[in-house]
Amino acid sequence: MLKILTAAQIREADLYTIRHEPITSDRLMERAAGNCSGWLRDFLPSCLKVYIVCGSGNNGGDGLVIARHLARDGFKVRVLIVENAGAGRSPDFVLNYDRLADQNLAKIVVVNSLDNFPVIELNSVVLDAIFGSGLSRPPEGVVAEVIQYLNGLDIMRISIDIPSGLFADKPVEQARGSIFKAHHTLSFLPVKMGLLMPENELWCGRVHYFDIGMHPEYINSLDSRNFLLTHEDIIRRIPLRDRSGHKGTYGHALIIAGSTAKAGAALLTARACLKAGAGLVTAHLPAGVVSATNSYCPEIMISISKSANCISDIPLLDKFHTIGVGPGLGVTPETTSMLKNLLANYQGRIVLDADALNIIAENPTMLAFLRPGTILTPHPGEFDRLAGKSGNSFDAIEKQRQMSVKYQLVIIRKGAHSTITMPDGTTCWNNTGNPGMATAGSGDVLTGILTGLLAQGYLPADAALVGTWLHGMAGDIASEHTAEEWVSAGTIIDYLGKALSLSRI
Repeated sequence: MLKILTAAQIREADLYTIRHEPITSDRLMERAAGNCSGWLRDFLPSCLKVYIVCGSGNNGGDGLVIARHLARDGFKVRVLIVENAGAGRSPDFVLNYDRLADQNLAKIVVVNSLDNFPVIELNSVVLDAIFGSGLSRPPEGVVAEVIQYLNGLDIMRISIDIPSGLFADKPVEQARGSIFKAHHTLSFLPVKMGLLMPENELWCGRVHYFDIGMHPEYINSLDSRNFLLTHEDIIRRIPLRDRSGHKGTYGHALIIAGSTAKAGAALLTARACLKAGAGLVTAHLPAGVVSATNSYCPEIMISISKSANCISDIPLLDKFHTIGVGPGLGVTPETTSMLKNLLANYQGRIVLDADALNIIAENPTMLAFLRPGTILTPHPGEFDRLAGKSGNSFDAIEKQRQMSVKYQLVIIRKGAHSTITMPDGTTCWNNTGNPGMATAGSGDVLTGILTGLLAQGYLPADAALVGTWLHGMAGDIASEHTAEEWVSAGTIIDYLGKALSLSRI
């Protein structure tokens, strides 16, 4: 996993790397900016004019190095220095300013007001190198005016390290209009939490990470409870199947879901559970929706509730290795009584989603009956009902972490960069998925995947990490083969096998 560090920790890692690699600060800057230049060289048509807007600190220094590299590669580069972007010029900024000026590779313009800011042609790209991860207060004055002007242009915008105006490790409460709105962000490892927050996606665009060679031993020594999942983390958690295994080897899962109005939720959950690898899947359904099940997925076994319209009872539980409950269930006195009965009598692993969470939100004393390792999968609205409203994602994630620790739960707060909190207080961010997955039934599919993994013997923490990753990866593959607008919950299930295959590479 990639550690997510604070701005202060990143500064310390910079200094430690410079002292102990050893490497000079300007060579480290050259390394970082060189990675960005390579990406830009491959991504940008050489006919575009490149405007690089620099502050006077080290982020501006990165911009000057990029200007030198791109100019040498034949790009038409113009550097715009926003003079009051900081308190004086950093030594590495001065060094790279002199290098660029001495080689006469690009025109340099110092901007001290919006009045002398040049007109930027439409066939151009703007690189934002004004502020880096060390920013601690909102942009003001001419810097804010320049950012607002650039955001209004119909051109490609790219930020270096982090969009200027965003904070690396805290929310932006005010002046969000003065945040540079990037289509792409070229960021240096370690990961900054601010880039992962859903409310900041509008400004970050697509984030690309570059390893600039921070001292690994020092990074490992730093304390952090926050991590970004990687493909390697998933590979080592997915075991190969035993050649002598049989359906009993891979567990029997029970899905308790659905109602007359939402029979599809139960069917999607059960099919996803089966496709995630469970050996046997039984769906406990209201009597009134049973007829649709066998035609949709004949491999699923059926248990019938006594009620025609909702699930009012539970079957005998001793043969099930794990249970997924909640999608399409409805919040009624009958389903509430059923869930209380289930939590009081079942000793195995449970995944709780959707209306199961809404029932608990209305009956918070039920939290005390959740066994350690229970997995909860709320979307932001469901989580707010469970834990109370939050002012921003930073606050919500802290509430999520505290809830996981207090009740010893694994909680997956779904969304762009879903967050997974563990009973020990660790928080992991997922990095798969796309906007096409914002579709009805997508969360039901995740519940089915998680239940299927638990049935096979995955520990709850591993099931949460692998399941969330696979769910997002299946959605990514589906969108690549079709289009984000075309993705549906059923499509995600269809591509789950490909996601599993890629996760073993």
